[in-house]
Amino acid sequence: GEDLSINDKDILRAVAYKIKSHTTEANFNMLQFAFPSANVPSLKKAKSRVAFLSGLEPRHRDCCVNSCCCFVGPNEDLEVCPHCSAPRYQSNGQPQKQFSYVPVIPRLVSMFQNPALASKMKYRAHDHIHTPGSISDIFDGSWYRELLTKNVVINGTTMPFTHFDDTRDIALGLSTDGFAPFRRRKTT
Repeated sequence: GEDLSINDKDILRAVAYKIKSHTTEANFNMLQFAFPSANVPSLKKAKSRVAFLSGLEPRHRDCCVNSCCCFVGPNEDLEVCPHCSAPRYQSNGQPQKQFSYVPVIPRLVSMFQNPALASKMKYRAHDHIHTPGSISDIFDGSWYRELLTKNVVINGTTMPFTHFDDTRDIALGLSTDGFAPFRRRKTT
């Protein structure tokens, strides 16, 4: 952070404010008029600068306006949703809806470039002590403990090492509590 200009730090603070306060894009864009001396850019320019500074560029994928599918893979060339027949594009040629994401690998690279985060990511291998019969975090769970004893299999070939054998291995978790993959579903 020491290498950032005052202007870049102001942009990062403004974007952090927008995220933490759930400010709408329209309200965020009014900040530049409310505080002209603060040099707050438009949200589009601020996002562009944050992407440049972080090195993390979101990828945008067209998806069904009803959240039925993402137009990738076998759906990549479709003009209508294969589930609900909703059109992919508006009359002006723009997608009805898009899904944005940042790929995992650039995120992990970025985390390892930050010394504080890199140190925290070593917790699993260096700081956690498992006490049998006691669960204090995810690394005490039965699924993780079982993976520690299983050899990795890649394309049907058993490797000579087990899961998380190397202290640099990363254990990723996915929590979907409350996640409803489709709008039409009443259950999660």
